[in-house]
Amino acid sequence: MERDASPSHREVRKSRREMVVLFRRFMLRQGGRQELERLEQFFQTAIQRDTAAVAALVRANEQLVIEHTRIRELESSCRAAETRAASVDERIAELTGREREFEALEHLLRTKHDEREQSLIAALTQANTDHVTLARRLDLAHEQSVQTTQQIVTVEREAAERESALRAEAAQAAESLAKQLHDFQSAAGEREATLHAEWSQRLVDLEARARTDRDHDAQRIASLRQRLATSEFRLAMVRHRLGWMWRAGILARRMVQQWLGRGDAWNTVQSTYGQLKEDTVLFTPSRRGVRLQPSDDVRTVPYVSYSLNLRRRNLCGVQLAAVVDEPHTAGSLCVEIVSQNQIVTQAAVPLAEIREGVPVSFRFPAISATATEPVELRVFVRDASTGVRVFELRRWTWGGLGRLVRHPFASYLFSEGTDR
Repeated sequence: MERDASPSHREVRKSRREMVVLFRRFMLRQGGRQELERLEQFFQTAIQRDTAAVAALVRANEQLVIEHTRIRELESSCRAAETRAASVDERIAELTGREREFEALEHLLRTKHDEREQSLIAALTQANTDHVTLARRLDLAHEQSVQTTQQIVTVEREAAERESALRAEAAQAAESLAKQLHDFQSAAGEREATLHAEWSQRLVDLEARARTDRDHDAQRIASLRQRLATSEFRLAMVRHRLGWMWRAGILARRMVQQWLGRGDAWNTVQSTYGQLKEDTVLFTPSRRGVRLQPSDDVRTVPYVSYSLNLRRRNLCGVQLAAVVDEPHTAGSLCVEIVSQNQIVTQAAVPLAEIREGVPVSFRFPAISATATEPVELRVFVRDASTGVRVFELRRWTWGGLGRLVRHPFASYLFSEGTDR
C-alpha cells in the first residue's frame, strides 16, 4: 500500500508545481501578485494535507502489518498446542478442524483488508484524476481567468470533502479491523480453554480406564492362579491313583491279558464310539485275527502311520479314539494326510480338550485324492508332556513272532455332495 501511494503523491506534487508555474506566469502578466501569493499558500496547504493523508495511510498500513504479526503469533501458539496434543489422534482431528476455521477466518480478514485497500486505492486514484482535471483547467486560465478562479475554489471544496470522506472511511476501516481482531483473539482464547478442558478430561478418562484394566487383569491372574492350583491338585491325585494302581498290580494284569489275547476292546468300548466302529467295518478289508487295542505311546515315535483306501472323494475330517495319561496337559494331537510322499493337509487338537469316551474330531479342507488312490494317515503329537495313545486294530503275524499289522480305528467325514 505504501508503494502504491508514494508515486501518486509525487505525481500530484509535480502537477501542482507545474500549475503554480503556469499560473504565476499568468498573474505576472496580469499584475495580480497578491492573488498569486494567496494561491501559492493554498497550494502549499493542499500539499501538506495530501502529505498528512498519505502519512495516515502509511500508519494504517503499519498497524495492519502489526495486526497480521499478532495473528501469526496466535497461529504459532495454536500449532504449538497441536504439537503438545500429538499423542491423541482424536484431538489432532479436532485441532485440524479448528485450524481450518482459523484459516478461513484469516482468509476472510485478508479479503476484507484487500477490499478496504482497493477501495482506498480507488479513492486515491479518483483524487489523482481530479488533480489532473484541475491541471487541465489551469491550462485554460489564460483565456478565462475569472472562471478559472471559481473553478479552483470549487475544486478545493471538493478536494476537502473527499479528503474528509477518505479520512472517515479510513478511520472506520481501522476501527472495524481492530474490532474483528479483538473478536478473533477472544474466540481463540475461548477455543484454547475449551481444548485444554477437553484434553484434561480425556486424560482423566484414559487414566481411569487404565486403572480399570489393571484391576481386571489382576482379577484374571488371580482366577488363573486358582485354576492352576486346582489343576495341580487334580494332577497330583491322578498320579497318586496311577501309582496306587501300579502297586496293586492292575496294570500288570491288563498287560498279561493283552499278551494272552483277551485284550480286545471291540465289545467293551463305549457306545459313543459307535460311528467309529461302523466306518472301521466299512473301510477295513478284513478283521480276521485283529484286536482293538491302544497303540504305543505316540511320543516314542515320529508318527503312527495307517494306510487308507476309502474310494470316496472330498474327505474333510477324521475322528479318532485317543487316550491321554494325564488330563488337562499341554501339547496337541495332530494328524496329516500324505499322498505320493507329499503332505496334503494337517489338523491339530489340543490335548487339554480331549475327553475320555469322546471321539477326537479333526477338520481340514476337502481332499479329492482319496477317490482314486490310497493315502497315508499319520498321527503324531507336539509338545506333549504326558503319554498319548490312540485305539487301533492290531494283528501280529506268525502267531506273534512276525510283524505288527495296524489298521485305523476311525470315522471319516466327507463334504456335502458325496455319498459315504
